[in-house]
Amino acid sequence: MPYVEWNDELVTGSQVIDYQHKRLVGLINDLYEIQEKDDFKEELIEVVINELKYYAKFHFSTEEKILNQINHIDIDKHKLKHRSFEKTLDFFLQKRKQHESIQTELFEFLKDWLVNHIKVEDKKAIETLTNGIGLV
Repeated sequence: MPYVEWNDELVTGSQVIDYQHKRLVGLINDLYEIQEKDDFKEELIEVVINELKYYAKFHFSTEEKILNQINHIDIDKHKLKHRSFEKTLDFFLQKRKQHESIQTELFEFLKDWLVNHIKVEDKKAIETLTNGIGLV
């Protein structure tokens, strides 16, 4: 069973953004499945966190380009939330490198941040796009 369930509440209406969000959800679920296995390898946690970090950076870049194109009024605030996410992932990677346990805290952060960010911030931004220009 996936840790984060993709559902209609997460659909923004932008094919590009929704595709990328699904990939982020998939990476979170991959990370969760790795640590749930009896024979999981600790080093895989770091590998998947790094993959999530780099894919999130790619996604944020795409999303920010779209928001710039539509002159989204809260783009600076939106960008700050993206940078905060990246810094928090770096924090977890540092803790992991110091052999600290991060799983519970990491998964709660990822699920809360991603689901709330999509449901609130991204949907609001995409509504501006779909109301004014059309679907991306």
